[in-house]
This record gives sequence, C-alpha cells and structure tokens, in this order.
Amino acid sequence: MSLVSLLTSVLPLVLLAAVSPMIFVNASTMALGSGSGAVLRYLAGNALVITAVGVIGAGLLGAAFTAFVRREIASHSVDLVIALVLILYGVHLARGLLRGQRRDDPQAARATGSERGRNAFSLGVVGMITNFTTLPLFLSAAQRIGGSGLPFLEVVLVLLLAVAVTLAPAWLPLVLLKVAPGLVRRRGDAPSKSRSIGPWLPVAACFAGGAVLAWRALAALL
Repeated sequence: MSLVSLLTSVLPLVLLAAVSPMIFVNASTMALGSGSGAVLRYLAGNALVITAVGVIGAGLLGAAFTAFVRREIASHSVDLVIALVLILYGVHLARGLLRGQRRDDPQAARATGSERGRNAFSLGVVGMITNFTTLPLFLSAAQRIGGSGLPFLEVVLVLLLAVAVTLAPAWLPLVLLKVAPGLVRRRGDAPSKSRSIGPWLPVAACFAGGAVLAWRALAALL
C-alpha cells in the first residue's frame, strides 16, 4: 500500500471519528471558564486514550501483533464487526434522543466550571474512554495504518496525523480562543435550537462510519 492510498483510506475514518460535539463543548467551556491550561489538560487526557488505542491498533507493540492486525484487515472481519457496533450504537443514541434523553458526559455534566478546570485531565480521559463513536472508527483507522506495510517512520507519522485530526474537537477551541475569541463566546451563547443539532451529529457519524466500513468489507468479499 502506498502512502497516498493509506491516507485516502484513513482520513475519512478519522474525520468521522472527530465528530464529537461533547468533547468540543467541554473544551470550549473550559477555555472560557478556566483558561488555556485547563483545555491543555483536557486535551492531554483525550490524547492519552487515543494514543494508547492507536499504538495497540496499529500493532506497534510487536511484530507478532502487527502480523495479526494485517491478517484481520485482509479478512475484513474487523470492518464488519466495527460497522455492526457503530450502527447498533447509532440506533441506541437515536432512540435515546427521540425519548428526550440527553447523551451528555455524566462526569462533565455534574461538574461546575471551576471543577472542570481542576479535573480537566481526568475528565478528558473519561470523556474519551466513553466516546463510543470516536473509538471504533479510530481503531479501524489505526489498524489500517499498522497493516499498511509502510516503513516504520511513515506509519508513525500517519498515526500522529490521525491522532491530531481525531483530537480536533479538543484542541480547536484553544486555537479559536487565541485567534477568534469572539467566536468561542458566541458559541457559548448559541440558541437552543442550534444546540439541539449537536447530539445528532454522533448518530450521523455512527451510521456514516458503519456504512463506509460495511461497504469496503462487502466490496472486497464480492
């Protein structure tokens, strides 16, 4: 697999994995209420989980695991399993939203602004561990990166790129706070109607990601 074909395969998955409104909302709230230090700690918590998943998924822990990853990718069984998990989780999220149950991060929802700042790192870890939209999609991307057969340095660079894109909801508010602080503040004052769209974005990402993975697997098998 060439570097270009790997990027073409991986980028759609990590872009869908980056659809995480609650991560963005939490990071934006911390940026406004607790400053950039809290956002950086929150980002570090997110990054710890995603990096661990990426290292494991890419098989960077050993040659035997990398060979196993390549066999599983070649069989497309992983794609089908992850596609099924994503679609089922998307249905679960949609049913909850239709019943009026808000899918907020329970740790962040209970915390006040100051508590979020103090506990930013742990909130980042918990928020990403329980992010069942992002993790399956990123795991699929990491497996493709590890099974690409590219030189180790290129694998690491592509994995770092995938991590950076996936973590965009956590670091983007920090960038916006520096370059366009008014935009972050307006986002905090957004009408409730526009906020109501946010919870449906992970549902769309689940269905889209599941469809992409299922289509790739079935196209390869037929």
